[in-house]
Amino acid sequence: MLTTICTIIFVVTVLVLGIFLKKTLYIHEHDASIEKELKLFDENLKKINDLDVSSNYKLGSNHIYSK
Repeated sequence: MLTTICTIIFVVTVLVLGIFLKKTLYIHEHDASIEKELKLFDENLKKINDLDVSSNYKLGSNHIYSK
């Protein structure tokens, strides 16, 4: 009987300890990598928006799609 009570107390203690440790250990696990990727995305988006994508290509009279 005493063994069963001690086992139940041990299991409940480990369970409660595991729940509290999980909350504190995994909250900020990926923040640094997420911030790095967001910064890289913003830099790439700014570069794309700053590009001058104007086409100076003119269709000639012999083009296949000309009317």
